[in-house]
Amino acid sequence: MSRKGGVNLPPGFNPKARKYAKFANRLPTRETCDLTDPSEMFLWMLVALPGVNGGHQAFPSSYNMLISEHFYQCGAMLTCPQCGFTKQPEKQYVPPSDGDPHWLTSPGTWVNPKDVVTTEDPIDAALDKMGPGLRLALFKRLQEREAKGEH
Repeated sequence: MSRKGGVNLPPGFNPKARKYAKFANRLPTRETCDLTDPSEMFLWMLVALPGVNGGHQAFPSSYNMLISEHFYQCGAMLTCPQCGFTKQPEKQYVPPSDGDPHWLTSPGTWVNPKDVVTTEDPIDAALDKMGPGLRLALFKRLQEREAKGEH
């Protein structure tokens, strides 16, 4: 077994596997991506691409991370290294709503950030839909993961 950062890794372990797992069960958004990491810098832009229907992404996040890194290596940037200027996005991703046909096949939309209406926190909305037993089980599971150092 090899060691990296004090962690025992199995033979043949892909060191990027943990990074890929970050988006295994959630969509990459500007808020959830590390904009200083080339593999995530442009990842959020590859969700709900124009002309792609039937899902959120044309490729899995692990492949889109390679595309993001490729864009970075080709010179794309979010912030100018000389002056620090960062152009703000003209579009903001809005995930599919409860009114869309199905959350897996409805890609969501890109809209003008001024048109985004945030009425309630999505986490609060999800918690409100859970019964007290499930909320308690979720709380305990999150405590266990935090104690183990899983993020």
